[in-house]
Amino acid sequence: MALTHGLEEELDLAFAAADADPANAVGLVVVAERLRDAGENEEAANVTRRAVDRNPTDTRLLVRAAALLRAIGDHAGSSELLQSVIDLDPADLNARFQLGLCLLAIRDYRGALDQLSIYVRLAPDVALGWRNHAGALEALGEFHRALASANRGLLLEANNVEFRLHRAGLLNHLGRTTEALADIRIAETFEGTSARVAWFYSVVYENAGDLDQAIEFARASTLQAPGNPDLTRYLADLEKRKGFVRERIAPPIEDHSEENDRPERRKRPIPPPTWDNAAVSQGRVILALLLRDVKTRYGETRIGYLWALLEPISHLALIASVFSATHLGGYAPIGSNIVVYYFTGVLPYLLFSNTIFGVQQSLKASRPLLQVPLVQHVDVFLARGLLELITQFCVAVIVLVAFATLGLPSAPNNVTDAASGLFFLWLVGFGIGVTNASIMHFVKSWDHIFANVVRALYFTSGIFLNPIEMPDWVREILVWNPVLQGIDWVRSGFFETWDPIWLNRPYVVMWGIGTLMIGFGLERVCRRRLTVA
Repeated sequence: MALTHGLEEELDLAFAAADADPANAVGLVVVAERLRDAGENEEAANVTRRAVDRNPTDTRLLVRAAALLRAIGDHAGSSELLQSVIDLDPADLNARFQLGLCLLAIRDYRGALDQLSIYVRLAPDVALGWRNHAGALEALGEFHRALASANRGLLLEANNVEFRLHRAGLLNHLGRTTEALADIRIAETFEGTSARVAWFYSVVYENAGDLDQAIEFARASTLQAPGNPDLTRYLADLEKRKGFVRERIAPPIEDHSEENDRPERRKRPIPPPTWDNAAVSQGRVILALLLRDVKTRYGETRIGYLWALLEPISHLALIASVFSATHLGGYAPIGSNIVVYYFTGVLPYLLFSNTIFGVQQSLKASRPLLQVPLVQHVDVFLARGLLELITQFCVAVIVLVAFATLGLPSAPNNVTDAASGLFFLWLVGFGIGVTNASIMHFVKSWDHIFANVVRALYFTSGIFLNPIEMPDWVREILVWNPVLQGIDWVRSGFFETWDPIWLNRPYVVMWGIGTLMIGFGLERVCRRRLTVA
């Protein structure tokens, strides 16, 4: 990139000084700041990184370089430098706070919470620390804890309008409408009915079901900020929904002037919604949620959704390679190849475990969407569960094609039987995930507890050691494991010679149906609490 003569000369001098003494590398950052001011962001970032390479232990240099990268939008690069500062000087609270902000910007909410928790513990009198701590908790769906942190921030800065409105949003999420409106009124005394104050009023009234008031304040917000496309879309959505509600609840008007009206001018009655129309509508909602899951989970990476495929494939490749080189018996318990044998065990297990973990966290990840009337809990569950099913199906196809290319056995003996085993094992995982989503509302550490159970199943489901090689008393216990049954079901469809006497297909089906009934039963009982939690 071409630079002006003055900047190019300054850059050459700064490089010469840094090469002569690394302590002078901060001069490169000074030139990089001038490059940024001149609009040369890419060159500024490049010079900054080269300055850090020359003196990576100078915390003053690292902090200034991190600030520059953050200013040009490279939050990931800035967070790496700030982490280096903290590694060198754990007592640097400002670096820890700035790292928390960068991690929030790149949506690493758990990492941001870790840094900001340390910050507010060591600097409890800084209101902005509590505000961002609350923001990290809110992003993770922990609204009660977020409210506690927001309260701490307001105790320190009671007149801060942004703090006040943020707490109003948290109270609204928790269904505490009266308290949320009280906070907005206090903010209004300082700022008047500005665009953001009016928007907060509208959101709270919408959540309370008062669409008339919501529309009134949404219109006020668009008048205050007429060029804001988000506010305009929000108002249009409210007005559309209000029209729909009127259409549904308005009583029919009897027409007593039939003799004077021409038949062709009469309005045709609107037919009631049919089952197939409702199914199509719900299908569109689920598809939209599925695509959103793909974008939010993988949109930040350069390879996007391919990462979802590469992760289990790399797991399969690594473990299968090690297992192939070090397996104890020197032969495959079933079939002719140890790698294929391992694949038929680990793929069903990954489908089962990933579905559980994805579905049980789906409500937290989609909390804002549950405020949309068309979106129900079941839609969120199905979108995440189907995403895991589609992902593992793609993984299976890719791996089997690779097997065929390498000359390994790749064609299942009975595709229908193998696919049925995978589907019903997915159904068991889906049902358990739905059940866990409700339990986690009451037992906060349930996901960590259950993760240990799933890890134990990795070694007790016949993935490595085939049940036929186990002692009878061990096998008689393990055959009650539905994952072992599901894996053997898949293998019975893949290998022609495998049909063990303990395989009980209806047992896996009953597990799938049973967990679904329990999961959706719990969801129905706890529906309101799950929505506002």
